[in-house]
Amino acid sequence: MANRDPLLSFEEFRKTQNNFFLHFIGTPGEHHFGDLYRSHEAYQEARRAYPRVFDSLAAGLCDMNPEETNKVLQDERFIRKLYRAYCYMYPFAQSNWDLFA
Repeated sequence: MANRDPLLSFEEFRKTQNNFFLHFIGTPGEHHFGDLYRSHEAYQEARRAYPRVFDSLAAGLCDMNPEETNKVLQDERFIRKLYRAYCYMYPFAQSNWDLFA
């Protein structure tokens, strides 16, 4: 599957990433929305294509405490990690909207 949208630059991603962070919210198996988003095909395909790198990146992102979402989404380092995850997942989504909805 090829994404029909162009890969966003970091600045574009920062402005439009919407709910992308939900792929990484909460500990796997303990957060309903996080688990729902992690079941997304693009997430699973990125895990299969880049098992060590993507799983390591996702593990660091999944440490996000759902109660501190607003604070964390202001953290430059966190947004840069999210962008890296987006770059890994991008080729496996039909569109950017699939990743951000």
